Amino acid sequence: MKIDQPSDLKTLLTANSISLLESEDWLDEISVYETIKTIDIGISPLLDNEFYRGKSAFKLKQCMSCGVPVLGTSVGENKRFLTDGMNGYLCDNPKDYLEKIVSIKNSHNGSYQNLSINAKTTYSAFSIDQYCLTFIKGFTQKPLNRSLL
Repeated sequence: MKIDQPSDLKTLLTANSISLLESEDWLDEISVYETIKTIDIGISPLLDNEFYRGKSAFKLKQCMSCGVPVLGTSVGENKRFLTDGMNGYLCDNPKDYLEKIVSIKNSHNGSYQNLSINAKTTYSAFSIDQYCLTFIKGFTQKPLNRSLL
């Protein structure tokens, strides 16, 4: 089965008795983070088209900031933040998603904890605090003695 629509993945997961978060007010930031903290795996399936290639990996980063490993397609910004087997898994078809969900469900607690710790660590590398530190560092370092031309 190929993911042609986001509903294709939902159909596959519900057919295999996997619970899904049905709706969330994604505009209520406090509620979103409280809800994310209660889930085991974040899922970020993106279709491979121009629109989705240009999207940010915001939901993926939201999950990681709460220590929730993510399954996502290797489309757009997802590839930049998601390292397969470290902080989640790259999945390019519904079968991949199902296999990784079952694998995580059946893994020993230490494996899940490692994914969770790595998710949170990955997020901290891309947090606004880290960006600010990098920005400030750029202004406080000695300039290179090179011509710009």
